[in-house]
Amino acid sequence: MTLSQKWVGKFALNKDEGIGELTYDPEKGISLVLRFTPPPKNWSGSFRAYPVIKGMLHGDQPCTLIGAFDRGLNNSSGEHVQHIGAEALLLHAACDSADEPMFTRMSFTSPALTAFYEPRGIKIKYPKKLHLTYTASYRRPKPLKSKWRKNRTLLTAHAHLPWHQARDGSFPFTETAWYEIAFHPPVSTTDVLRHLSAIEFFLGIAVGQFAGAPLVHLLTDPKDRTRPLARLFRSRQWYRPFHLETSKPTQVSVKELGAHTMSLLSRWFELYDRIERITDVYRASQHIPGIESRFLFIVQALEGLHRICLSGPAIKPEEFHRGLDAILAAIPEDLSSEAKQFFQSRLQLFNQPALGRRLRDFLRLLTTNVPMGLENVNLDIQHIVDVRHEFSHGTLTTEIKEIDLETVDFYVDVLQTLFEIGLFCLLDVPKEIVTHIYYGNPRYSQITDWRRRLVRKGRVPAPKRKPPKLQKS
Repeated sequence: MTLSQKWVGKFALNKDEGIGELTYDPEKGISLVLRFTPPPKNWSGSFRAYPVIKGMLHGDQPCTLIGAFDRGLNNSSGEHVQHIGAEALLLHAACDSADEPMFTRMSFTSPALTAFYEPRGIKIKYPKKLHLTYTASYRRPKPLKSKWRKNRTLLTAHAHLPWHQARDGSFPFTETAWYEIAFHPPVSTTDVLRHLSAIEFFLGIAVGQFAGAPLVHLLTDPKDRTRPLARLFRSRQWYRPFHLETSKPTQVSVKELGAHTMSLLSRWFELYDRIERITDVYRASQHIPGIESRFLFIVQALEGLHRICLSGPAIKPEEFHRGLDAILAAIPEDLSSEAKQFFQSRLQLFNQPALGRRLRDFLRLLTTNVPMGLENVNLDIQHIVDVRHEFSHGTLTTEIKEIDLETVDFYVDVLQTLFEIGLFCLLDVPKEIVTHIYYGNPRYSQITDWRRRLVRKGRVPAPKRKPPKLQKS
């Protein structure tokens, strides 16, 4: 979607100006190589972070690096070369702060969005709008002619028509889905990045993979039509190529959601404000190397989602406080103030549900919508808890001879399924759609077969067989 690009221009760093080579690569991110001759006077020689770095590219194109930081330097023959990375890059826009309100509209597309939308040359119009004003456009493909039709829709398909007919006489075309949003009042770059993160995470869950660099256009002044749209680039490790083996998304698309799409996304944007950090932890569980690390990250993400959306006290608050008062009253008076403070601060946190209860709550949420989902996984919950204790604390609650990494890998798939399906359930996706998502994903359906193989190897508990019914004589 977004290819590697390179620019040359002048950049100001610590009140010194240098010639820089700016590059963007979807997988490697944003990189700036600054050259100063002679070396800058204000450089301190230590690592620094820069909120913004402004520059002017060839052709009088302003640009701004957001969240820049030193990557290293070298000096040779009187030339100072500074290597800089950045969180984001704005082209055709200059700002003094990432929190400066300046954007009135954003247009966004990515391979994941196109997969989620499944455009087929059919206009989809929704009667409801989100709490923000959404404007978009749609172009229906026709032989050698195209007309713009403006509608208040959330997602649109733009068709790209060729000038020449194919050998069979047809006019083949490709379509790209776009997401467009108008901001009232204008928002800052920080707000745009957070909104972009929310969209990308939802699409990653919806289509089954976090991949593909987006194409983002930003409008600063709707009255000035001569000013080019600003471009936004981001450095993200998951912007590797997007692999769409078929035209059907892995999880769910607008085709299945239909009229539920608008309300679903509205609830998602509201929920994202509360679980933003949790989404980062979950995404890390997808990309971090090592099965043990992936296991710990997905457990942490599940615990965080449960704490925010499902968590309640382990026991009744009044009973907890009565027992807590009794325990605190029993603390010996001759203990040091440090010991007393330790007990008083730690005991206050004991009314949180244990990991086993959190996992059972998510499993209950899943089986309410998919009755036969994750069959017999309830037998693995205690072992999952024990493995977490071993990896995080180095102590097992029960005697386990060996932790098999294949079994841990199986648990990672189980926990990811609980997180993803649980998230759809928390967003009030209709039961029939949740069932379709579960059975339409090959990874979910393979979990049951995987568990049966582990049962035959003696790695996980086998389900109890029901005794045969006796026939009446």
